[in-house]
Amino acid sequence: MNGDSIACQNLSLEYKALASRPLSSKDPTINERQYRIAKEIMDIANYLSKSASLIESCEHKQSAWKPGKVNLIKYTNLNLVSQLTKQSRYSYGSIRYTKSFKEWNKNYTKPYFHVGANATLLDGEIKSSISARIWKNKKFDPRIVLNAESSLALLSSTVNARIGNSKVYASARATGQVGVAYATCKAAFSRKEQSFEAGVGVAALRGETRCVLNILGAKVTLTAQGSVGSAEANFSYHFSSREWEIGSKLGFIAGLGFKINVSY
Repeated sequence: MNGDSIACQNLSLEYKALASRPLSSKDPTINERQYRIAKEIMDIANYLSKSASLIESCEHKQSAWKPGKVNLIKYTNLNLVSQLTKQSRYSYGSIRYTKSFKEWNKNYTKPYFHVGANATLLDGEIKSSISARIWKNKKFDPRIVLNAESSLALLSSTVNARIGNSKVYASARATGQVGVAYATCKAAFSRKEQSFEAGVGVAALRGETRCVLNILGAKVTLTAQGSVGSAEANFSYHFSSREWEIGSKLGFIAGLGFKINVSY
């Protein structure tokens, strides 16, 4: 309810309370007149109550699809003092621009359970970032992370669910896009980590599902991708001391891809 429906409902309750007052006169003529007035007040109260319900119904219909958003976010933090004093901090730089025409979302949450869904019409995004460090624990240990992505979809949607607690849980997410074009490139390099991911493609229909099983910190993530009416090429590789991942996707007209990630 917003202010209009709440005001109608409150006013209806006040009128009903007024109409329900007992007849106080011993004169039958006055009592009859008071009865007619009370009936008319009750009719007004019922009208206001129905109006509140109608307004609330219209609010739900109108709020199903909300106007889209335009966001431009820029962030820079060089942390020069930290770099000069050999602290284990990163220098950051990023920019992100997103724009959508219409948006819709719903969420349902209970103890140990959550499910949510959202959809966006004309969903576009461009983002780029870089982060780097020189030192770790006062020792020379450089690491750099690069990321550049862009995408445009006529319609995109996501459904996600999770069950369990912080120590043991399972989650699943499914995403779908209609009329999508995208390009992505990600890389991370250090002495103990090598990671690279690149992809480009267009698709009439594109989808991805991801399932995660976490047991006391050991986590396995399985990702499957599919597309129809597409021309795509994707490859990813990641290796570090406590995590590895590999995946690929290649398709023309229709394509299937996979990713397997294990961390411990």
